[in-house]
Amino acid sequence: AFAGGFEAPDPENPAAVGFDGGIVVFAPMDVPGKYAPPIDPDKSNFTYVEFDKDLNIIGRETFQSPSPGWNIGNFAWGWNEDGGREIFVYGPAALGKDKYHALAQTSTKLKSIQLLHTSSGKV
Repeated sequence: AFAGGFEAPDPENPAAVGFDGGIVVFAPMDVPGKYAPPIDPDKSNFTYVEFDKDLNIIGRETFQSPSPGWNIGNFAWGWNEDGGREIFVYGPAALGKDKYHALAQTSTKLKSIQLLHTSSGKV
């Protein structure tokens, strides 16, 4: 459903933008076909994963999305007082739809905004 990286200064090249980890949000899908992976029967069962600059997973949580049709558009982040990241993932959503993510976000009007807040890797 969404992937984004944390920008950081590159000490070896001040003119370049470095990479300091990122996030991925997965949504359940209904993939037809003989070799399709198992389908999650809960259409609102999303998974949030945070990883460090070496691509090691540092946080993974499943959460219930109010809308399977959440069209995640962007994210913003900053440091909290404890030295962890505060992350806000947001985008338009179609509330109350009973389709899987890929169909729900393309087959209806997106009438609301949905926000996911994480703090130090926890939803």
